[in-house]
Parts: sequence; structure tokens; C-alpha cells
Amino acid sequence: QAEDGIRDLVRSRGLGDVYKRQVASSGPDHAKEFTVEVVIGDRVFGTGVGHSKQIAAQAAAKNALAAIEAGDILVEELLRDDM
Repeated sequence: QAEDGIRDLVRSRGLGDVYKRQVASSGPDHAKEFTVEVVIGDRVFGTGVGHSKQIAAQAAAKNALAAIEAGDILVEELLRDDM
């Protein structure tokens, strides 16, 4: 599961905590769409959208993990800039 993967990756590199936050919801009650971000430190590393908070969180984690593994996001450099 992507949520476990991103958490394990960040912990193994000693980069702190990973958390997710809901940033939006839209649509009628019977067809809500949620937007969730995966945050490491104070930076957003992935965003996901889904018809449940859980699906949106999984999509956000998957997108963050894919970007980090592909080298699109250099986690250590970004977080070092914050220090």
C-alpha cells in the first residue's frame, strides 16, 4: 500500500513525519469528491482526489511515492532548505 510505502521511505531516511490533510471537498452528498495532500515537514509531496477520503489519501500517497522514486522530488534537498 502506498501510504505504508511513503511512511517507510521517509522514516528510513530520517526525514521526520508524514501526514495527510484534506484540503477540499466538493459536490453533492451523494457524489462527494475529496482532495487530500501528503505532507512531509511543511511541504506537499503528493495530491490525490477520490470519492472517499481514504481513496483520495491513497492516491496522494501513491503520487508522492512515485514522484520521489522517479527522482522528480529530491526529498532530502527540499527538507534541507527548510532548516
